Amino acid sequence: MPQVHTEEPRLPPDLERHIFETVALSRPVNIPNLMLVAWRVKSWVEPLLYRVLVMDMFAARPIDGLPFITADVFLRLVTEKSGRFFPDSVKHLILGYKAWGGAPTNSHRHMSAILSACSGVTHFSLQTEVNLRPHELTALAGLQAIHYLAVDISRVFASTTVDFTHPVFRHITHLELRNIRPEKLGDTTWVQVAHIPNLTHLSFRVQEFCGSLGCTLCASLRLTCLIFLCPRNEDILAAAETVDDPRFAVMKFWSHSICVNTQVEWQQMGLTGESYWSKADRFLEARRAGDIDGRLIGTFADSVYHIDVQDEA
Repeated sequence: MPQVHTEEPRLPPDLERHIFETVALSRPVNIPNLMLVAWRVKSWVEPLLYRVLVMDMFAARPIDGLPFITADVFLRLVTEKSGRFFPDSVKHLILGYKAWGGAPTNSHRHMSAILSACSGVTHFSLQTEVNLRPHELTALAGLQAIHYLAVDISRVFASTTVDFTHPVFRHITHLELRNIRPEKLGDTTWVQVAHIPNLTHLSFRVQEFCGSLGCTLCASLRLTCLIFLCPRNEDILAAAETVDDPRFAVMKFWSHSICVNTQVEWQQMGLTGESYWSKADRFLEARRAGDIDGRLIGTFADSVYHIDVQDEA
């Protein structure tokens, strides 16, 4: 028979809970082991296991410290938990799916159910090779708490004109547009972006950068940070020389696939709270204060973001 310990905890409950929650947040993948300590510990740390949910990824596997879950397993857990468990627990949702042999994976077939169960999510990164269906777009628009969003806009509005006035963007403050060629969208569409009601931060990949696009976006008084993600040095220089605005930044990503770079960043943001957004904000603030005199070039490298400054000279 295993030995059963009946001693009362020696630490004050608030302190004990703080210790276990700190350990759980530092490395969520170990939470299942912590849940075995005691029922009270399980009640404290189990919601933290799902705080950052990485599901059916194909662009990048979970970074060290984060667990991975499939759509089937997650939806089975949804039926076993109380109604508010997952809406209250899941804050960062990183969802990816693709078509295997022409058929979408389970996460696509059940995407509406996943979004409904994660209605309290604040940060959502969606990487897909399959077009969203109308009811899935409606489910995405129903995420009232979401403020950070990363999407392939061509997949979101695959069968219709891209519409940045759609309710999907109503509450968004930080928007990352993936797999988009800005020159393919008309000026009217980018004016819509500039008028998203709560948008303050915008990033997207730049290849053939158009100067009028930068002027259109910089005309928005709401935007405080505009980031162009560039794969090549020549693109970085072309973009940097075109836009003259204190809210503007250029960042270079290390992989040929932008989604690999930014998916890693979104996971890191959920785990540590740090992201290229927060680092760019600090850089831009320092530049406005006159503490930095140079050109911003950020680099995604080995899952760690760092900032290099090149003098204008």
